[in-house]
Amino acid sequence: MMYEIRNSAESEDTLDIFIYSSVQRSWWDEDAMDADKFRKAIQEHKNAKNVNLYINSYGGSVNEGVAIYSQIKRLNAHVTAYIDGFACSIASVIPMAADKIVMSDVSMMMIHNPWTWAMGNSKELKKVSEDLDKILENCIIPAYKAKCGDKITDEKLIELIDGETYLSAKECLEYGFCDEVLESSDEDKKEEAKKAVDDAVNKAKEEFMNQICKKFANSMNKTAEQISAKANPEAVKKAAETAEIAAEKQQAESHENVSDVSDNNVGNIENESEPEKEDKNPDTAEDTKAKINEYFMNLLKGEM
Repeated sequence: MMYEIRNSAESEDTLDIFIYSSVQRSWWDEDAMDADKFRKAIQEHKNAKNVNLYINSYGGSVNEGVAIYSQIKRLNAHVTAYIDGFACSIASVIPMAADKIVMSDVSMMMIHNPWTWAMGNSKELKKVSEDLDKILENCIIPAYKAKCGDKITDEKLIELIDGETYLSAKECLEYGFCDEVLESSDEDKKEEAKKAVDDAVNKAKEEFMNQICKKFANSMNKTAEQISAKANPEAVKKAAETAEIAAEKQQAESHENVSDVSDNNVGNIENESEPEKEDKNPDTAEDTKAKINEYFMNLLKGEM
């Protein structure tokens, strides 16, 4: 759909309305936004305290746009209009009803005189011309002036309207058509964005550390349960003493074997290769103790 109405991700009290379509009542264009669709959306979300109105539209029907403008004016909610792309013709009038208008620095507004198709005699065409002037004087200009205030003179406003003028975001800010321009190079916005990123990173780090601590605590609890199930303290102590005696015995036997080999092979040691020498060297007492420590560490970890 080119128009969309939904609860905002920001809050359940916030309503997002997207007008990314023409503004008209149309049986052939179901994507068009009209005043009745807008009315139903407001009624379905009547408890909304904030309304975000996003606009990217070339305009459409004056009567539909003016009706939407009037509905926004009656809302009890705080309305912020965001001009995301183009707000042309009557689509530039609708956001004038908002409490605040924010424009992207690459967005634009276009304002012009109302127009229509007509056919008939001179009196009928003159009547059409007079009607268009009344629409301009009583609908279009008052909406702009209510927003712009003293930032633009009546003469300048008429000049811009007669010229069917496209206004940049900066020009809109200068003349009062918007309240804020989101500049890509705005230092304040950069600082806000940097702070948001830093906060997100710090929050992620904190969450990560919480998860690590939680997993560590769970692991320690599990390890304690496994140790209790496998052995009591006296059994573990006895096993350590037995392993220590075995290590000392193995060390004594290893020294005896080395002595025998040295006596029987005097003069042949130089002919042996380095790998063979290493293979005949038995584990030292330190190596054996290291293996014992590794065994008990694995036991504590619950891996045995």
